[in-house]
Amino acid sequence: MNEDCDLCSGDDATGDTDGDGLCNDIDEDDDGDGQSDEKEIACGSDPLNPNDMCIVYCDSYGESTNYEWIESIAVNGDENVSGNDGGYGDYTTTVFDVATGYNSLNLTPGFSGNNYREYWCIVIDFNQDGDFTDPGELVYYNSSKFPINASFNIPANALEGPTTMRISMRYGQYAYPCDIFSEGEVEDYIVNISFCDNITDGGSIGSDEILCDGADDPAEITSIADATGGTGTVEYLWLMNTTTSTPPSNGDMNGWVEIAYSNSASYDPGPITETTWYLRCARQSGCIQYDGESNVVEKTLKVTCAPDYCAAQGNSTTYEWIKKVKLGSINNTSGNDGGYGDYTHLSTSYEVGQQQTITLKPGFSNGSYLEYWRVLVDWNQDGDFEDYGELEVQSYGYGNVYGNISVPMSAMAGDTRMRVIMSYGGYAWPCGSFGEGEVEDYT
Repeated sequence: MNEDCDLCSGDDATGDTDGDGLCNDIDEDDDGDGQSDEKEIACGSDPLNPNDMCIVYCDSYGESTNYEWIESIAVNGDENVSGNDGGYGDYTTTVFDVATGYNSLNLTPGFSGNNYREYWCIVIDFNQDGDFTDPGELVYYNSSKFPINASFNIPANALEGPTTMRISMRYGQYAYPCDIFSEGEVEDYIVNISFCDNITDGGSIGSDEILCDGADDPAEITSIADATGGTGTVEYLWLMNTTTSTPPSNGDMNGWVEIAYSNSASYDPGPITETTWYLRCARQSGCIQYDGESNVVEKTLKVTCAPDYCAAQGNSTTYEWIKKVKLGSINNTSGNDGGYGDYTHLSTSYEVGQQQTITLKPGFSNGSYLEYWRVLVDWNQDGDFEDYGELEVQSYGYGNVYGNISVPMSAMAGDTRMRVIMSYGGYAWPCGSFGEGEVEDYT
């Protein structure tokens, strides 16, 4: 140490911190860490503390951006549009917030003419040691001629706080983090890493609803099971969609729109103007991604409340068809309808507990065949014929068939659907098509 350093003057400091014989006020590297005082002051480090030094990364750049460059990138929805930087762009003043776990990523190349296949590499200095060579620091690589929507993972052992992320786009092959290559571009950014112990189960919500005859205000969508997993405070975000029930996937929102101020386990959507689907997302506080997703709930808007029944028909009526149906005030001689006849404009009235006889008459092009008949009634008006007691007649014969239809005490008041099925070779189901025969619907 220079014993005369106490006599040195200057605003930096007196003394000889690194013991190299040069007073601090004239020493260009006061703490002897290999980095100049000017560099350390510029990056906010302490030139008198050898443990507080700037991290300087290796150079990497593309020598030509005549044909391709990095046009823009986005992390977790935050975008930086850079354009052509001539081979290297220093965007270390741009900070992206990320969290342990998966984070969304969008990469967009720029081209002067045709699209070329570009090779992308992304590395992050997770242990903040000034290089990208440690295991796990390569977080993403892929090649494409077009923009990429993807995600990358921040491991749980990454150091929290700001660190450098390097994005390389090279023509012809992947670039190493310190490569200088002929065509393409490199950009450096800062990512601010926070720890996240996120949701593992998004829970469930209920339920589907049909709005009709002028009703347009759905009931509240309630939480059947809250989101669980991870640590912290659960945060919710509701999404809505008017085009599809398919949830978002791999960064593609697929038409889903975030609903503002929807941080609650249940949600009251308010009036709707068209059929709308809802989805609840969940995350733990401090996390970026909403890892928890519930089931999708559909709120269907219809003009009328009449149920939509499944289609049913016979594929061929060449040899047999329903010729006549008689029940109460229905006395319909229909003839060959080509497999299906819609006679829902014809109706008969019943009282609860009342029984009436139905007459079913087949029609044949030549001779007669053994026909199998079923008559079903949607007594609870739920739009199907699957409930117990809705199969009223099941019989077969070469000619007329007769059966009794009784209205159960549990039947709902009002109009409902009756389906008559005649099939050759065996009984047919109330939905779908079958080989030979016919179906008719009545009210």
